[in-house]
Amino acid sequence: MTKRTLWPHIAGMAAALALGACATATPYQPQTGGINSFGFSDTRIEPGKYRVNFRGNASTDRATVENYILLRAAELTLQDGFGHFVIIEEDDGGTSNFNTTGFNNGVGFGGGFRNRGFGGGFGGTTSSRTRERRIFDIGVLVQGFPGIKAEDNYLAFNAEDVVQNLRPVALRPR
Repeated sequence: MTKRTLWPHIAGMAAALALGACATATPYQPQTGGINSFGFSDTRIEPGKYRVNFRGNASTDRATVENYILLRAAELTLQDGFGHFVIIEEDDGGTSNFNTTGFNNGVGFGGGFRNRGFGGGFGGTTSSRTRERRIFDIGVLVQGFPGIKAEDNYLAFNAEDVVQNLRPVALRPR
């Protein structure tokens, strides 16, 4: 292939990569800051107590956001030397964004000469399309506890089990 014939292939691959990036769920990663930042953030309030947040993009479903929160809570619990944790408060800060696109306007003018007719006109159309994008932004308050959880405590999570089960399925950044 010559340089001239390579450009359409390169442009096509670049467009495919750009479109693929738009349709990918938020990976398990720290937020980088800013209003359009996606990923997890956490704040250590005191030993064993944390505020954990995860904000997913429009391609990230609620179950994935909840799993990433559990994974981050388990990692923090283990880092502080605790064995299990309980979610003591949840803030479902899910938001909806509405996008409106597709405004179209048109103008026309016409006339005649030989048949002595003359006319003019003005016409316009406006159309729009609105779609809702659901973005899940969820925060929890987590309390860590020493040792393994009691079998009858259905509100507690064993931190090692959570990490073992969720880390392998967490989408990692590229």
